[in-house]
Amino acid sequence: MTAAADVLVDMPVADEDHDETAALLLFERLRATVLEIPPQDEPLALCFCVLVSRINPFLRTSQIADALPGRGHRFGMLELINAMVSLGYRYNAIDIRPCDLDPRLSPAIIVEAGFGASVHPVAPGVIWSWQRKGQTRMRCFDGSTCSVSDGAHLSRSVTALMFRPIDRDRLPTSIKRRRASGYGWFRTTLARFGKEMRRILLLSGAINMLTLAVPLFIMMIYERTLGPRLNDPLVHLAQGAALVVGAEVALRAVRSNILCWLAARLDFLVGVAIFERLMFLPANLVQRASVSDQIARIKTFEAVRDIFCGPILLMTLEMPAALMSLVVLYLLCGPLVVVPVLGILALLLTFWLFWRRIRVRIREAAIDSSVMQQFAIETFEKLDAIRLDGLSRQWSETYRDISGQEISRQARLARLGEMGAGLSQLVVGLTALAALYVGANVIWAGAMQTGTLIAAILLVSRALMPFNALCAMIPRIEQLRNAVAQIDDLMDAPEEGGISDPSRPRSRLQGHLEFAGVALRYDAAAGPVFTGLSFEVRPGEIVAIAGSNGSGKSSVLKLVLATEPALLGHVRIDGFDIRQINVRELREQIAYVPQQIDLFEGTIAENLRLAMPVADDDALRAVLERVGAWDGIAGRDGQLHAALTASDRNDPVFAHRIGLARALLKPSRILLVDEMPAAALSAGFDMTLMDCLRAAARDRAVLVVSHRADFLRLADRAVALRRGQVPVVGSPDKVLEMTA
Repeated sequence: MTAAADVLVDMPVADEDHDETAALLLFERLRATVLEIPPQDEPLALCFCVLVSRINPFLRTSQIADALPGRGHRFGMLELINAMVSLGYRYNAIDIRPCDLDPRLSPAIIVEAGFGASVHPVAPGVIWSWQRKGQTRMRCFDGSTCSVSDGAHLSRSVTALMFRPIDRDRLPTSIKRRRASGYGWFRTTLARFGKEMRRILLLSGAINMLTLAVPLFIMMIYERTLGPRLNDPLVHLAQGAALVVGAEVALRAVRSNILCWLAARLDFLVGVAIFERLMFLPANLVQRASVSDQIARIKTFEAVRDIFCGPILLMTLEMPAALMSLVVLYLLCGPLVVVPVLGILALLLTFWLFWRRIRVRIREAAIDSSVMQQFAIETFEKLDAIRLDGLSRQWSETYRDISGQEISRQARLARLGEMGAGLSQLVVGLTALAALYVGANVIWAGAMQTGTLIAAILLVSRALMPFNALCAMIPRIEQLRNAVAQIDDLMDAPEEGGISDPSRPRSRLQGHLEFAGVALRYDAAAGPVFTGLSFEVRPGEIVAIAGSNGSGKSSVLKLVLATEPALLGHVRIDGFDIRQINVRELREQIAYVPQQIDLFEGTIAENLRLAMPVADDDALRAVLERVGAWDGIAGRDGQLHAALTASDRNDPVFAHRIGLARALLKPSRILLVDEMPAAALSAGFDMTLMDCLRAAARDRAVLVVSHRADFLRLADRAVALRRGQVPVVGSPDKVLEMTA
């Protein structure tokens, strides 16, 4: 990629004339980097590029690349729709002739009639309105031939997909709509499946009606066959019973299929929503939370599966059957219905008594489980240090104490749950005995037959079954309630920096960085780390940050990235307070080399394209040569497309070369370089880093953290941080004298 392309790589994908050449250029750029698709999908991908270039000329290439599926995936209608949703557009599909399409509804994707989301269309196209000399005409792009024709002559019926921006405030799950309705996020999400829930309720009602027929068949067999000793009715009753049982099995199978689909869909929606919200929470909240807390948040949605996959929903659906059983029992036996009603009241009382105690036990067990999980994670993170310092025995004793307390809490919780389940079983047994006793007296009085009593006992068991299950699942119900509450609280948390509007052009930062009287404090109970930090960095300058451990050197860079909030003062870029700039747009335009470089599973190219998704292989090779990493990569099979190995991730020099390459690959006017460990500055990487800093300072504002004298002398100015005091800004020699 040429130098001009490096500058233009993140500019809008089309000019104001909407020339289709820009869309073709976009397609070639994406295909050379992130869009690896089979030839049969290229026509639709071309139409996608034409669509986005005309629907919003301010969409950046990097935005479009982020919305596309991963390399090696097909690109069908489903992938196109998902990409447009990621870009903030929803669609409506209608069957229409292109010549009849209202110009106000364009641009639109057109495919053959009978569109389906899983279809890979053969001859897709894009139709849009075109104004010239005061006249509006329709133009059509054919993805198969890459040609543009007059859309007014297209008279065949097609399916047109018209895309419009998503108004997030009008979504049912938006905070504004939920505040108006008073519903939580989870309940609002469930409302999306109202049609499926109604089907489940109808199926459950039919299943319950068929279930009630079984006791009636038994009663008829006793009264019409066994009592009179007649065999003729038995055949017809057996046929009817078989028909009822078969219908019940079929309906249960249909209901199970719907429930499984609903569980999988809800699992996906909740899991993705939780992960996305964690990604967009304020950085200071996420960074200061423990790893175990983050894992617990992600695992919260697993408990939600019990709604549709577990017995909780089935128990809820059986509640109407219990009431219907009581009604039938009253019609058959009259006063005998009092016995199961009293049994149900006893079960509800049992549920209430044990639920009050179990919910407290669950909170205590959750706290101990979180402590145990955090301790386990800390153990694996610091395993080498524990062994080297000879702390293995003390650490094992601490683990024994923590795990013992957690297991004890879990055992008490399990014992309490078993006590509730056992007591409910006792209530059910006593209720059945009472029903037998009352029924026997009614039979002796001549008011009821034996077959009716057998049917009555079955109806009593049917009426008590869901309430018995309710008592047996108290811990699971409480865990589910807590999980839903946690999900709602997480979804109510504000996102960091809000939602950026892709429909407006992004202002490009020029790189004039300024600190004005900035003070920083980590904890409200502790004193400030520093106060009165004031300096500026212009493009073409290098400013070095020095200081002792804990003086806030890395935090100065995080103040620029808005991951640490300033206690006092202002951080400005180009004269604007960074709090006035959208956080996501701010970080997209700042190149940052952190102290700890994270390399992800995948190829070298994929790790580099995290910073610039549309950088081609030539650009990647050039930046790797600048950081001195290409010689070690050129000999590998696949070179840029070779997978990273475990030794790569454990090599600090290689990792920091890749981290520096990411930063240099990013077209930004501000470069932040955090202090690197001594192990990373070996093998000549320190000289390479200084050369890269000098080259970057030609047109960027460079802010580097270091304690080494050679890096400080490289800077135009230096800042000496002193914990709890006003930093000193001056020449590198002056700062070296202070830190010596």
